[in-house]
Amino acid sequence: DPHSTYISKKSFQQVDENMKGSFSGVGIEFSIIRDTVVVVAAISGGPSYNLGIQAGDKIIEVDNVDVCYPSISNSDVVKKLRGEKGTFVDVKIFRPSISKLIDYRIKRNDIPLVSIDSKFMINESVGIIKINRFSATTFDEFNSSQSTAAISKDSDCVAFLRSTWAQSIASLDASFNSE
Repeated sequence: DPHSTYISKKSFQQVDENMKGSFSGVGIEFSIIRDTVVVVAAISGGPSYNLGIQAGDKIIEVDNVDVCYPSISNSDVVKKLRGEKGTFVDVKIFRPSISKLIDYRIKRNDIPLVSIDSKFMINESVGIIKINRFSATTFDEFNSSQSTAAISKDSDCVAFLRSTWAQSIASLDASFNSE
């Protein structure tokens, strides 16, 4: 089956964390650009966010070990930043607007993986809910989103499951406004 994937025992823990909807770590989303770990976002309410770590920050060291090298992988970084709740990790960050490295001591904590990116009414009768991943909490989040976005039982609801949804919303808005 081309839509099935074998998950090794080693990989299962990470998949299981994603499905449960939380993990313990520092609370950042990152990307590796060439040989550098770049913060894409600090997860709102997480330890890194609370300390002031920002999108665009470059992680240079983790626990006094250089993490800038060509063969660094996402799993290498995850292993260094995730860990038991309450334990600490020291990172050195380069921020382009500051001339020296910034030291952070981050206390790992539970990081929720929220399934719903956004929710709002596109007009008086149609609500939009953007789902970014599926986990054990998605159903409850979806139901909660309907009430917090004032999407009534009489309203239509569109659930976006794609990452390129902004263009779709613009098209959808245009189609509703033309009726």
